[in-house]
Amino acid sequence: MKEFSDKLSIDLMISSSDLINTPLSYMVNENFSLSVLDKFLEAISSLSQIKEHSELFEQILTVCIKFTEAQYGCVFLKTQKGKIEKLLAKDRTGKKITDDDVNISLDLLKKISIKRQVEIIDELYSLNEIHNDTGRPVLCIPLYRRHCFIGCVCLFKGKSFNTFPDYAVKISRIISAQASVLLENLHISQNYKQLNNIIDTKIKQQMNDITEKNRQIEEMNVLFCESEKMKDLLSGTLVHDIKNYAAGIEGNLQYLNRIISDDKKIHRILDVVSETCTDIFSIASNMLDITKISQGKNILHLETISAEYIECIAEKYLKSPLFNEKEITTTIVHCNEPFSIEIDTYLLDRIFQNIFSNSAKFANKNGCVEMSIQATKNEVIVSIFNSGSPIPEAEKKLIFEKFARLDNNQSKYTKGLGLYFCKLAMEAHKGRIWIETSETGNYFKLAFPLSNRA
Repeated sequence: MKEFSDKLSIDLMISSSDLINTPLSYMVNENFSLSVLDKFLEAISSLSQIKEHSELFEQILTVCIKFTEAQYGCVFLKTQKGKIEKLLAKDRTGKKITDDDVNISLDLLKKISIKRQVEIIDELYSLNEIHNDTGRPVLCIPLYRRHCFIGCVCLFKGKSFNTFPDYAVKISRIISAQASVLLENLHISQNYKQLNNIIDTKIKQQMNDITEKNRQIEEMNVLFCESEKMKDLLSGTLVHDIKNYAAGIEGNLQYLNRIISDDKKIHRILDVVSETCTDIFSIASNMLDITKISQGKNILHLETISAEYIECIAEKYLKSPLFNEKEITTTIVHCNEPFSIEIDTYLLDRIFQNIFSNSAKFANKNGCVEMSIQATKNEVIVSIFNSGSPIPEAEKKLIFEKFARLDNNQSKYTKGLGLYFCKLAMEAHKGRIWIETSETGNYFKLAFPLSNRA
């Protein structure tokens, strides 16, 4: 835009060279007095205030007639198809005149467009080439926009009048140069106005689109919130019902264990069914706790615990009947270095329940499960190893995603929610959970931030 403006300024300076290089003394002669010069300059200056092409052409014609002593005149414009057509015609009083009063041939107009200079022609050519009037001079003033011919002003003397005064040509050159500047400025202004209108229209359309999309989003948000509320309500009701049914089954199994005869096979079956009820209860609890943690509704009830508390929880879950059923060796490597961590004991219990449940299910028969605790400088790392097929490297992160299940040679790994719950619970404690593998099995690693060393 700056380059365009600079070039335009140079063009306009060149177009106005006649005005700049014409001394006032050349204009102040004969009847062109200083007072008339002031009025001329004022008239020229007033043209810059005009904002419409039709008004500008009419005022240019008025100024030309007034200060060149013409009796009447007309404006011809070049159309987009290249033809030259009359735009308007009027006399010194401002009265519009008819085509019969202005007879000028198209050939003459073409000559003006080719010569492109102000000149007085002493013959008047008729449009139909029949008339051949002489003695009525025509002052032709070409109009330009950036060196492009766009039309001309033709000024006429009556038959009873003399020719145009000498200063009329100089005045006309000034008008022609000024008109060139004004026409270019008006063209740029109207282009900007048109462009602004297009931009305003597009902005309004986009604003309307944005408003409509925002309205649709708000409606969808309302529906989504209502759907989430209904989902939470149904999920909560379903989970509580599942837990109640599992608790009822568990209670009846305990009753059967007490009244039944000392048949080890039956007791083992009852223990396995009881363990299954515990898993069902765990799945239901996972669903509730995951929803609470994800929505930030779960409030941690932190307690300071030591290695002994962690080992106590582990011992509880290592007594699962599945370990005995598969003849899995269980071991706890005691931590001799004292430490303390702040943790929600309910969530810690649930984390161990899920991990040891997986260890019992996916450890190989006659395998082993081992837990160890290590206190580092900034955290406590609990490592739970179970023998079996190593989890592939590419699936170590996937296993902690919601409803993730991994295929291995033996079975489907995880229930889909247990390890996802463990990840959320560890993140709630600002801790970490990950998997490391060896040729003989998998290590589930839990890292808790260390509070204070004992």
